[in-house]
Amino acid sequence: MELEVWPNFVRIAKQQNIPVVVVNGRITERSFSGYKKIKPIAEKIFGRVSLILAQTEEYARRFRQVGAAEEKVIVTSSLKYDTAQTEDQVEGADTLAAELGIKDEKLWVAGGTGNDEEKILLDVYQSLKQQNRFKDLRLAIVPRKPERFDEVAELIKQTGFELIRYSHVKNQATRKSRIENRESRIQSVILGDTMGDLRKFYSLATIIFVGRSLVPMGGSDM
Repeated sequence: MELEVWPNFVRIAKQQNIPVVVVNGRITERSFSGYKKIKPIAEKIFGRVSLILAQTEEYARRFRQVGAAEEKVIVTSSLKYDTAQTEDQVEGADTLAAELGIKDEKLWVAGGTGNDEEKILLDVYQSLKQQNRFKDLRLAIVPRKPERFDEVAELIKQTGFELIRYSHVKNQATRKSRIENRESRIQSVILGDTMGDLRKFYSLATIIFVGRSLVPMGGSDM
């Protein structure tokens, strides 16, 4: 994806006659300058790539200039735009809502969160819950990196909230009894610890926080 081109991986794949394809390809100005400084090496790397699907004509030009064969570079577009949701409802969102007991309450979804952001969000949520108008507000946190799921789960519990891990109720109707209790569910924080469900969470949200924006991590997209 984008510029995940590892020299040894590409070399071994070539030796094994395994095609290597770069999808959603891009080369930033900074990376382009770096590759030009080591052009003989870059030419070997990109010369072994079977196909490059570049986001723009400019990125395609850069790939060609650092060694990719002309005929192996095709301009497609950015997958981030191609997969953008254009309908009001996302397939599977109703099921997710039922599994988590999301009914008439307002839902705040924090998606793609990074290090240190969850603590800030939980503190804000705790403060909001003390106000009568936000007593029914629910919070769902979906960390950007799966390896942080357990860490964030512990943080939620340490903050004093009940924890609902979506992975524990997804496709498991017998695990939903606790969530059916309204008082219990509005005092809990949902942890979105599954892959491929963030868009469903977003489609159910009353308000959305997009992660990596409270810390210097370059922001993120929806």
